[in-house]
Amino acid sequence: MHAVLITFRSATPPSALAAPLAAHATLLRGMPGVIAQTWLHDGAILGGFSLFAGRRMAEGYLASELVGSLIANPAFSEFQIRHYGVLEDLRPATGTVPPASRSRRRGHVGAAPTSLSPGTEDGQPGPGRADRAGAEGG
Repeated sequence: MHAVLITFRSATPPSALAAPLAAHATLLRGMPGVIAQTWLHDGAILGGFSLFAGRRMAEGYLASELVGSLIANPAFSEFQIRHYGVLEDLRPATGTVPPASRSRRRGHVGAAPTSLSPGTEDGQPGPGRADRAGAEGG
């Protein structure tokens, strides 16, 4: 398994982003290899902690139009993206669902881009690379 932490500064308050972020989460759930997603916020800093079946699947998400639309949104800045390995030996102790069990419970479908601009449906997808801030860790 592989974890990704994405954080960014938002000029839009979280309350105004509830619907667009929910739409993003719905599309994220359909991406191959996604195990879990948790949204985070601390004042103007928003983000998500995502768990994937493997690094290749995490990289696929980061290269997707879904992440590109986040990065292209002018209301968001200061992106930081960090990669983390998962201590597999400790996974059973915390009850994390193994990737094979999760994929059997639901099918995987491709994701389409979504806009995270409040009140709009036609955001412009940005570059597919999510490491523009140069904050990718190993």
